[in-house]
Amino acid sequence: MAKFVPPTIEEVKEFANSIGFKSLNADKWWHHYNANGWKRGQSKMSRWKSAVWTWFYDSEEYRESQRKRAYAYRKKPEPKTVITPATIQQRKEIATRMKKAFKPVPPEDFEKQKQEQLRKLAET
Repeated sequence: MAKFVPPTIEEVKEFANSIGFKSLNADKWWHHYNANGWKRGQSKMSRWKSAVWTWFYDSEEYRESQRKRAYAYRKKPEPKTVITPATIQQRKEIATRMKKAFKPVPPEDFEKQKQEQLRKLAET
């Protein structure tokens, strides 16, 4: 494996932006690892981009995006319709009222009504 070369602060900023990690303080990240001798725990760092990803996954920004994603894909519960004898009776009453309100006019009555309306118009 090639010898580890520490990144510049600009490289860290560019990489963080490329993965959508807008809240990373690249200066803080760089100085943290520089102060620790570019080690993660007791091991020497071999891939700095993996360390940025780790900070990203530990960030509130990532957790919030995951919450939003989970909420968007959550199955919405179906509304429960409870049909009781009372609701059946209500529906029957509504149907009866609708039939009375919209009673169709037989064709012969329609012609009579039309003639009466025309006669009234002619009189005025």
